[in-house]
Amino acid sequence: MKIKLFVILLISALFTFESCKEEDPIIEGCTNIEAENYNPNATDEDNSCVFAREKFVDEYEGSILCGLLITEPTTFRMIVTEGLTGENAVEVEFKDTGTPFPIVSATAKGDSLILTPEIFAVPLNGFDIMVSVSGYSFYESETTLSGKLFIDHVDSDLMDQCEFTANR
Repeated sequence: MKIKLFVILLISALFTFESCKEEDPIIEGCTNIEAENYNPNATDEDNSCVFAREKFVDEYEGSILCGLLITEPTTFRMIVTEGLTGENAVEVEFKDTGTPFPIVSATAKGDSLILTPEIFAVPLNGFDIMVSVSGYSFYESETTLSGKLFIDHVDSDLMDQCEFTANR
């Protein structure tokens, strides 16, 4: 009888100690590593994630000037839309420049847009020329972007650099 009582007390004690064990606290926050407010300690997603591209997605109007392609300051429109390859991916379209520009992919990181270097066939004076377009843009304020485009002619040593500023 003493052995049965001892076993019952032992099992009861084990259950009591096991049930008193502290559980890990639930930490709510953003669990998406691509978000600006990612919390590595968060254990429960609370839908508070903020992505850098949200600052940039909009329509802008501004001025662009290049060394070769656009030799006088020219008013243009820039449209930044959500991309499909990630939470911070965007597509950037330059319109009304007088020179055809392809739609380029970019990644938003912090206060910067980094254009993904891509090669495009661009119609110019009746010919398609192959160009590599890259560049970056900075978020200067809630209304203003500024940046540079680098345009390399693939089949020659020609390179052009464009500077722009645009407002929402």
